Amino acid sequence: MATILIVDDNKRNLQVLGSILGQAEYKVAMALDGANALKLARQVLPDIIVLDIMMPGMDGFEVCEKLKADSELKEIPVIFLTAKVDVDDIVKGFNVGGSDYVTKPFKKQEMLVRISSQIELVENRNRIKMQAEELSQLNALKDKVFEVIAFDIKHAMDSFIAVPKLMADPRLNLTAEETRELMEDLQDKAQNTYYLLENIIWWSRSQQNLVKPKYSRVNLFNVIGKISDELGEMCAEKEIVIKNEIREGASLFTDAKLLEVVLKNVLHNAVKYSFKKNEVICKNYVLDDVFCIDVKNSGSEISGEIAEKINRPSSYVSEYGTNNEKGAGIGLKVCQALLNTMGGKLILDSNNSETVVSIKLANES
Repeated sequence: MATILIVDDNKRNLQVLGSILGQAEYKVAMALDGANALKLARQVLPDIIVLDIMMPGMDGFEVCEKLKADSELKEIPVIFLTAKVDVDDIVKGFNVGGSDYVTKPFKKQEMLVRISSQIELVENRNRIKMQAEELSQLNALKDKVFEVIAFDIKHAMDSFIAVPKLMADPRLNLTAEETRELMEDLQDKAQNTYYLLENIIWWSRSQQNLVKPKYSRVNLFNVIGKISDELGEMCAEKEIVIKNEIREGASLFTDAKLLEVVLKNVLHNAVKYSFKKNEVICKNYVLDDVFCIDVKNSGSEISGEIAEKINRPSSYVSEYGTNNEKGAGIGLKVCQALLNTMGGKLILDSNNSETVVSIKLANES
């Protein structure tokens, strides 16, 4: 409900206009002179000010000039209420910052329409301002993410160039064991780079609104099993077991590919941030008609500040894993973006060295 501040030295005018606005379900504040109007404006921060021009002491033009000189009040639209219809006075009203004017004696419908128009303009301006801020944050996020990604890819490419040269150099006389270790390291870097590039593609597509879910019945137990197999080598290195406690036969109506991408990122992170010989546990349940998938792991506790940043789409966090694994920090951004297209959301909660990532989707039949 919008608040309208009426300023007029005529009490009868205040009462009449106040009654009209009250019946239209606006909140109303009233002032009899300019000084009190300025004081009241700072207290209530009205959405619109209806300001009489002809007042003793400080006239409406001066009041408007003071309003526009105040950083806290300058954005409030001012509608002049005047018996003056001289063109010069009307022009002066606009020059000192007025947004519109209504002549006395005013007509009820005209006054309501002009107030409604100004409120709509304010709402549109605020909406555009908010969208501009969001766009600025997203652009800053993209710049930061791509800077980290570029560094990671360059680091991997350095290895792709250097390792084959080392292996081909006869002077080094590498043993079979040394060659195997170099190949394993190269394979790890190639796999991580592929995983990173895959996420970049999904994130880029989501940012361009190119991701269109295709819904079908998906067996969740089988999806978790497939991803667990894909992460087998990573789990083996840290002696971590992914426990699939999803109800056998549990299914949901969603996009199979997008759900797989989301779960792969979440499970990859769970293994990455788990300590050796621990478990990653996957469970599902329905709560308030929402299908929930929880992935829990034990590792270094995530601070409340970091968790809050991860949960916020416009923030970016990149942390090393428990075995000093490097990450670009884009995985959960991808999850948030894809879930958004599916009408779902991702929530991270961490305490007592346990982290739970919850994926929530509509429980549609």
